[in-house]
Amino acid sequence: MRALTALLTLLLVIGCPHPGGVRSGDRRSLADAMVGDWVDETGARYRIVRLHADEPVVTYVVDAVGEPLDLVRQGFEDGRFAFTYRVPTTGFEVTLTVTGVEEGLVRVHWRNDRGQEGSDTLRPH
Repeated sequence: MRALTALLTLLLVIGCPHPGGVRSGDRRSLADAMVGDWVDETGARYRIVRLHADEPVVTYVVDAVGEPLDLVRQGFEDGRFAFTYRVPTTGFEVTLTVTGVEEGLVRVHWRNDRGQEGSDTLRPH
């Protein structure tokens, strides 16, 4: 019984792992690393701020030609931060899921509602 109590206490202290690789204890570090202005490989721009201590929030997305894109939803899904935007001129919805943050880069997997998907890297802007 003592071993089980010690194990449960340890899990509460370090954070339980979530599917997708982000532990609950890592949200603050993720939010810290993501705060700023970013540009993807197409030239689209993103601004991410931190809400409270541990929640990254996308405040705007603008495509390469300057068209503002409508944020539909955002938050943690299966332990990973994701956000969805709608392109007003086409009606496409695109979801970006953060797969890693390293060396000043944010790596994402994207998919749209037309069945297309791929990967991209957000760089500081």
